[in-house]
Amino acid sequence: MKVGIITFHNGSNYGAALQSFALQEAEKKICNDVYIINYDNHFISKGLDRIRFGFSLLGIYSFFSDIFNFNCNGRKIANFHKFFENYYNLTPLMSFNELKEYNDFFDIGLSGSDQIWNPLLNNKVDDIYFLNFGNFSRKISYASSFGNYKFNNNIINERISELLKSYQKISTREKSIELETIILKKVYNVVDPTLLLSKDEWVNKLSLKKSNKERYLLTYIMSNEKDVMIIAKYKASERNLKIINIGKLAGFYWGVRCICDAGPREFVELIYNADYIVTNSFHGTAFSVNFNKQFLSVVHPKSPERAAHLLKMIDLESRLVNIQDFSTVKDIDEDKFKQVSSTLDDIRKDSLAYLD
Repeated sequence: MKVGIITFHNGSNYGAALQSFALQEAEKKICNDVYIINYDNHFISKGLDRIRFGFSLLGIYSFFSDIFNFNCNGRKIANFHKFFENYYNLTPLMSFNELKEYNDFFDIGLSGSDQIWNPLLNNKVDDIYFLNFGNFSRKISYASSFGNYKFNNNIINERISELLKSYQKISTREKSIELETIILKKVYNVVDPTLLLSKDEWVNKLSLKKSNKERYLLTYIMSNEKDVMIIAKYKASERNLKIINIGKLAGFYWGVRCICDAGPREFVELIYNADYIVTNSFHGTAFSVNFNKQFLSVVHPKSPERAAHLLKMIDLESRLVNIQDFSTVKDIDEDKFKQVSSTLDDIRKDSLAYLD
């Protein structure tokens, strides 16, 4: 049985790269012949361009930012490509038109996770992510997401409904009553692919190394940098920890070391070795939970729902904080870690059973 996964796999986003790998590895528990379909969608892969430019304020800003950070960005891009080469099982690289004519046989087509079905991302419904090519005998989805699309465009809704008619099973990473109403099929809710692998599986599959060089608090920030750093500074001082941040910071924070060239493997290894984590990223939160780390998940101003949903499922809602209430949150004790691990195991089993 041959399985082809289509997802956002080749951008410069840690979560996208790691969920692609995790879904591939989870599927290999069921079938060894698993491939990530190497779709050359430049809307996603442009993050790996050494120099980006567009005719907009953001495009001009990106251009000068890329020049200023040329060497660091080059190392980060190289680390991402190294991850793809070492850990993905890829088909040949193909454009939209090449994939439309691609006739290599897959028994099963699997639309993977991330916002692959969000028509707002590139102003259209991309047929490729709905497996509208090739000769699949069976189509399913795992944790595919429409993101912030509100299902308020009848033309787009009709196209989505038409494309999903050929699917035997459909699951999304968030509950989707609107989608069920449009396609008149049951939509399953499953866990993010990164949680399909246990901590030990991540350690073994990525050959993570334990480091005793320094004790540190790790930050990974998607937005609202100032609040996250205030919380991180407080916690680091309380525990006598250095602060390491993944990525660049807009402001200057004394004593904070920024690692700007980490690839996906280095991202996971930094979490693995951290003493404490402060983040407002969903995947930063998910790995903290999976690795039994002391952590605080700072409310993301635009999209707090995913982290809130995960933390509610495992009874760790108190870890979701803002600048007003973080200082009263106590550490997670050993018994609580055991309870969380047990709950995660049950959630993982349910989602793996859906795949099976």
